[in-house]
Amino acid sequence: MEGLSRAKTERLMLELVRTEIVAVLGFESSGYIEPDGDVLEMGMSSMSVVQLRETLATKTGLELPDSFIYDLYTPTAIAEFLVVKFLGEN
Repeated sequence: MEGLSRAKTERLMLELVRTEIVAVLGFESSGYIEPDGDVLEMGMSSMSVVQLRETLATKTGLELPDSFIYDLYTPTAIAEFLVVKFLGEN
């Protein structure tokens, strides 16, 4: 994602987050994942949250705090957090 515009990075990061939520929850497509929906209400257990965090950390190369999914809880907010970290913004 390096070298892409911020807007493009945001779109790709949101798609990554939605795709990984689908994989963790076993849904058929990311169409089931509302960008502003609460991931905890989608059926995520504490084990699913850990799996999602680990997968996102691996795929982005970022070190992610243990509780960031609980703190942010929507795909949009999670993706924005990842974009800020990825771009080195504060």
